[in-house]
Order: sequence, then C-alpha cells, then structure tokens
Amino acid sequence: LHISKLKSLARHMGLIFQIRDDLLDISGHSQMMGKDTCADLFNQRANFVTLYGELHAQDVMFEHHEAAGKIVKTLPGV
Repeated sequence: LHISKLKSLARHMGLIFQIRDDLLDISGHSQMMGKDTCADLFNQRANFVTLYGELHAQDVMFEHHEAAGKIVKTLPGV
C-alpha cells in the first residue's frame, strides 16, 4: 500500500516540476535559470503551457500540489 502511495506521490511531484519548468520557460529570466527561456516556444515543442495556456497550466500544477499534499498526510510518520 505504501509503495502505491509513493508511486502516486512521485507522479504528482514529477508533474509539478515539469509544469513549473514549462511556466518558467515563458516567464523566467535566462540568467537566473541558467538556461535559455522560450526554448519550447522557439522550437515549437508542446508543453503544458502550449497545450493548456498559462493560467490553466498553473491550475493543473496546483491540483497536483494539493493531491501530493493529501498523499503525504497519509504516510506513516508524517
């Protein structure tokens, strides 16, 4: 049961990371991030922002954040 919860938590955390990276690609500063911004847009690569739009991508990210938090609260020792 704990393995299943951890796998689900890892999935949510990975999606949070990816969506945040996609959001920073359009709004971040390349010097601060250590990489070029707008690379996905320039290279016409699909990402969460190009698929959902910036605001909906943020909503999806926060939904995964909430789901991850709920899982963490069910883990032993937390």
